[in-house]
Amino acid sequence: MTNDRKMPQKIACILPPPDHGTQEHPTWRSVSVRVRCTEIAQWLGRLGTQVHLVIDHTVPPRLRDGSLDGIELFIVLQTLSDHSALVDALLAAGKCVVTDVCDDVSRYGGVLATTWTNAQRAAAITVPTQWLADRLGPQTDRPVHIIHDAVEGPPRTARAPRTAGPLRLFWYGWQHKVGVVLRRLERLRAFAHERRPVALTVMSDIFEVREEMARLLAAGDDRLSIDAVNWSQQGFDEQMERTDIALIPFDSQIDFSGRSPLKLMQALWQGRLAVSEDLESYPDFAPFGVLHGDIVEGIDRLTADPRRALTNLQRAQRYIHDTYMPSVLAHRWQAALADILAAHHED
Repeated sequence: MTNDRKMPQKIACILPPPDHGTQEHPTWRSVSVRVRCTEIAQWLGRLGTQVHLVIDHTVPPRLRDGSLDGIELFIVLQTLSDHSALVDALLAAGKCVVTDVCDDVSRYGGVLATTWTNAQRAAAITVPTQWLADRLGPQTDRPVHIIHDAVEGPPRTARAPRTAGPLRLFWYGWQHKVGVVLRRLERLRAFAHERRPVALTVMSDIFEVREEMARLLAAGDDRLSIDAVNWSQQGFDEQMERTDIALIPFDSQIDFSGRSPLKLMQALWQGRLAVSEDLESYPDFAPFGVLHGDIVEGIDRLTADPRRALTNLQRAQRYIHDTYMPSVLAHRWQAALADILAAHHED
């Protein structure tokens, strides 16, 4: 990236209708919408790049009525909608289009496959991790820019795991991924019976309990309690406040994600320790003692030396502040978009 490029004055993030919050203060349940658009928007504005939040289905009519004429660049976020017609309209109008991709969509079918097809037609692709850039880069002639996910909200005071009572563990994720917890259940049970009782809470999309979730909930005993709660932002904050250690198991067989450290950051930023099994994707977090090849091994180490664990947690929060805050990442977004827009004008 170069410093002499003209910074974009007006850009648009194309996103789905808000599905959370209030009419006066709408927001989105999708964490990727928040950490890759709405959390960044105000900070880009302070740098001189005004961000318009444009609901996806309004784009074609607004292109026709001219209300989007002043927008220099359009970022199309990855969602569960087919944006092919929307991208058609933007390209037909000669607009600079950037596709933001959070998962390895080259491996998907269905709607997410259209995200990858649309990315091939964009001026550039933005991704949150080096891992995802390495996966997608060789499959496209589009430039791929790496811009990390942002951390949300203010940090909470760091706290070491409590030494009295059951050890409170917390897993959060989509219900179709709960099998990663089931496959570690007997190791967690052994820990609970040999060392200390465990209270495990899982937070997921459990409007309808499916087979694997039902098996997990039925597997508790007098030393290992297992509970499930439906996702909400308030509920997430409350569960994180109660927890001692957040669990982030990894299974490469089902993981098509972009391998972002977002879940890890969410726990650390809220002042709670975490254990992640993904040793490959974010080695920058290794110095903080949170990456382990085995979940229970990680729990053992964190609880064996709470003082050291707390010191590492505080160091991790400082690192997140310096690296993943929206105010920091806004500079990276602006520089990348300036390069993309300049290349678009040169074509």
